[in-house]
Amino acid sequence: FNDTAPTEIYTEQIVGSVRCVQETVSGQANDLNIKLMKWRMMPELDIPKIQNTKCLLIGAGTLGCQLSRNLIGWGVKQITFIDYGKVSYSNPVRQSLYDFEDTVGGGKIKALAAAEKLQKIFPEIQTKGYHMEIPMPGHYPPCLLYTSPSPRDS
Repeated sequence: FNDTAPTEIYTEQIVGSVRCVQETVSGQANDLNIKLMKWRMMPELDIPKIQNTKCLLIGAGTLGCQLSRNLIGWGVKQITFIDYGKVSYSNPVRQSLYDFEDTVGGGKIKALAAAEKLQKIFPEIQTKGYHMEIPMPGHYPPCLLYTSPSPRDS
């Protein structure tokens, strides 16, 4: 018989309950901010429409990191990241979702790290990250740029 087991279980339940309350309060605080923005700046703001908007951010770099945080501030609750990069040593000073630990060991995959960090910032958000390459328009692989001459060119 272990005398400490019930205490440990009880402690885990308390910690879980406190975290749940904190997350609820965090969500309510964010909702209050949005209601204040509506009241003070944009009475026509459709809060439920914004909260039900799904955002796909292509790129989890400087712009994607900051934009995702701003979207949370406006009430968006579903954000998906697509990025092919990894967090490098120069990223944390410019990209607000990353820190030094994300660079260690070759760097975490940016899309996954961004989704994870956004979840920590605002636990009520639904977020995903996909490690995927999307070629930029006008930037083609070398095999498409240099082809062998056709017989007509001779």
